[in-house]
Order: sequence, then structure tokens, then C-alpha cells
Amino acid sequence: MARPRLYGEAMRPINVWQALARPRYLLTSWPWRSAGYLLSSAPVGLAALVAITVGATVGTILSVVLIGLPLLALLALSGLPVAATERLRLRLVDNRPAPPPHQVPAEPGLLAWARTRFWEQATWREFGYTLVIATVLWPLDLIMLACAPAVPLGLLATPVLMMTVRGALQEVAAGGTVVGAEVVRQLLRRRRDPLERLTPREKEVLALVAAGKSNAAVARQTRRWANTSATSSPN
Repeated sequence: MARPRLYGEAMRPINVWQALARPRYLLTSWPWRSAGYLLSSAPVGLAALVAITVGATVGTILSVVLIGLPLLALLALSGLPVAATERLRLRLVDNRPAPPPHQVPAEPGLLAWARTRFWEQATWREFGYTLVIATVLWPLDLIMLACAPAVPLGLLATPVLMMTVRGALQEVAAGGTVVGAEVVRQLLRRRRDPLERLTPREKEVLALVAAGKSNAAVARQTRRWANTSATSSPN
């Protein structure tokens, strides 16, 4: 006779979805179990990707001599170990057992087993899932696991951000400025005309260049200015 479940046991969540509805979710083991499920997707997906890629490549090469055709057909059975591993991993996020969906062969022997597996729909569903986890699911699980810390950090940063924005708005409403005065002066200084820093003689040389004078003509005019300055200067 089975032992009757106590009240506290009956109220315990049996999967992660029920645990999410509880206010003390973050204080339980369910977040760590969920993270373990997402993290374990990477080795399962990578192993499936490598096995399918190698099997398909070798089978395609050997199909020229008809040896690779059985190997290509066996790729459909690659979903069996992946699905068995997935049923074990599901225990991390769901306490209920997941029984295998495969039929029992009507006759003993490897041939009867293979015939049953190739004809049942569960084999092809598991093969389809294997293709999805090998190409799509495990990278998405890692991305979700990497982005998960951003949620609590964003919740913690929101009040600080709101206080900063509120203080800036109050400063502007009082007639002040959010940007420091020195920063504003530096920005205005950088926007000045760069020609203002040239000497009058440099501006005259630049005017000659802008007028299309050659380098030789500019050099002669520069020497003429230098001689004029030398003769006009007092001894």
C-alpha cells in the first residue's frame, strides 16, 4: 500500500513551470536545475552534430561503392540515443518520468528490432529533434544562459537610472545644465575656425595656394616678403 502524501509534499512543484509561479523560486534549487539543463544542451548538441556530420560525410563518400548506403540509413537511428539522453535531462526540469515511446518488436532479433524502429513514427520524431538540437537548440540555450544574469542586473540598475534621470531633469528645470561648464567650453573651443590659429603671413601664403599659384611662385613671393621685411627692419 502506497504511503499517503503529506500536505507539504502535495504542494511541492513537480516541474520548473510550477516552480516559477512560487514567490520563493529564486531560493529553491529550480534555477540551478534549469541552468544545468540549458548548459548540458551544448555537449549533447555538439556530439549529435559531429556524429551526424561524420556519418553523412563517410556515408556519402562510400555510397559510390554501395557500402555507405546502409550507413546513411543508420543515421535515422541517431535520434535514439539523443532522445534517451534527453529523457534523462528532462528530470532536471520535470520530476515526472518520461517513458520511451517506442514499440516492443513482435519478434526477437536485430532484424525485427530494426524493422520496428524504421516503421514507427517515434523514431522519425526523435531524428527530427536530433537535427534541431544539433543545429539550433544548443546555441540558443547557451545564449539564454549567458543573458540570464542581465535580467536581475537590469532590475537592480533601473532605480539608479531613474534617480539619475530625475535629478538631471530637476537640474534643467532649475535653470542649470547637466553637462559641466568646462566640458561645454572645450566643445566650443574645438568648433572654432582652424584658420584663426594661422599668422597673417601664413594666411597670405594660403591665399596664394588657393589662387592656383605654383610652388615656385609661392616660394618667390615668400622670398620677396622676407627681403622686404629685412630691408624695412631697422639696423
